[in-house]
Amino acid sequence: EAASGQLAAEELMNDTFDAILTDLRMASGSGETLIQWILLNRPLMGSRILIVTGDPRAKPLLAFVSRINIPMLSKPYTRAQLLDAVAKLIRAAEPTCPAA
Repeated sequence: EAASGQLAAEELMNDTFDAILTDLRMASGSGETLIQWILLNRPLMGSRILIVTGDPRAKPLLAFVSRINIPMLSKPYTRAQLLDAVAKLIRAAEPTCPAA
């Protein structure tokens, strides 16, 4: 767990994760900036990203998500929905992202 997009990027420079969950709105930085950083600096990790958001109908969000083709889970969600979304993400990413 990272407290900000910058800390997440620092952790991603040194490690590989099964899944990366991010909101686009953060107290420090933005999820969009983090996602763009991942796609540029750790492109194989791009298939491991899941966006969680409380504002799934926001036009800028929809435009960004459709452009980058990253799955999104709308808040509020149940534990079962979260686990299902993460499991699908990991299954889909397995061929493209080797373990560290």
